Amino acid sequence: MISNDPNFETEKCPNKAYKITDSHTDEIAENVLEISPNTITETVFQTEINSFEFSEKNSNTEIQNSEAKIQSDRIEMPLSKNYPNDSIILDLPKSYSSHKRCIVCFKSNLYIKLHVVPSEARVQIMVLKGIFIPDNCRICFIHLQGFRFNKEALDSIVSFKNEIKMESKSVKDLICSLIDASKKKSLFDEFADFNSLDDETCKETTGFFKKEFEIINHYLADMKDSNVRTKSQALAIYLFWLKTGLNQEAIKAHFKIENRTDVSRYCEQVRAALSEFFVPNYLGCNSLRRDQWVTQNSIIATELYSLSNDQFVVIADGTYIYCQKSSNNFFQRKSYSCPKKGH
Repeated sequence: MISNDPNFETEKCPNKAYKITDSHTDEIAENVLEISPNTITETVFQTEINSFEFSEKNSNTEIQNSEAKIQSDRIEMPLSKNYPNDSIILDLPKSYSSHKRCIVCFKSNLYIKLHVVPSEARVQIMVLKGIFIPDNCRICFIHLQGFRFNKEALDSIVSFKNEIKMESKSVKDLICSLIDASKKKSLFDEFADFNSLDDETCKETTGFFKKEFEIINHYLADMKDSNVRTKSQALAIYLFWLKTGLNQEAIKAHFKIENRTDVSRYCEQVRAALSEFFVPNYLGCNSLRRDQWVTQNSIIATELYSLSNDQFVVIADGTYIYCQKSSNNFFQRKSYSCPKKGH
């Protein structure tokens, strides 16, 4: 459609409108021939297509930018396990914690070498006293018995705070440690935590009560705790062997130890330490003076041998001394010893 109005504009056309004036008839005729309704319709339709493609291109660009921003945020955001705010506050008593001082006696590391509190000791104080010890706290070596606190250290550790801020990983590790501690322990593990060992178990296993066992354990000064056993564990195996006379395979099964050679090595270590520090003070001729030996004479021995006041009798037990095998079959059977497995 063509109008003679100079202000006429075609609908839906963003381009300039075609203005037609009466003064140029020849030009109007030419325009009439050149600008037909189909031409205008095609021009408008092509313009709409270009506008739609431009709008669609901008929309795709915005979507791509939005996805790139989401991906960028996802990469930059740290994982939850490393996120610094991934922590909770627990209503749990907490001990004194420091990297420079002992948490028991508060001595500084300038005067004494400090060690990191073992995980077994942290679980021990958590089970017995309900006090949490944070990671990497320091302690003097004299407060440890193996990988656990001794009795004096247990009595000295008290709570300093009633709440603690912990990360999720620390909470998980604490729960796993408590689960492992709640599992049934073997007899070998019970002697590792000597403070929680009951007196009856110690007596039935070693033949000594806990106080007597601790006195003997103090004489193992030459021995040191290792990663696989403590001094009290090795001493318990040695005393159990002396008490029962069982072979090493039976002792290994009784204490649930993996290798038989471990039983042999523990006994040898304890025997060497006791021979150096315990035997000279309590066994042998030099352990007592002569007047002390005289007072040990029994009434039967004094009357039987008509001993004077300055004489004493020595009775030697020859159970483990090997003797010559007799040709007398009756005496041969009587002299056989099961512990020696021979005569």
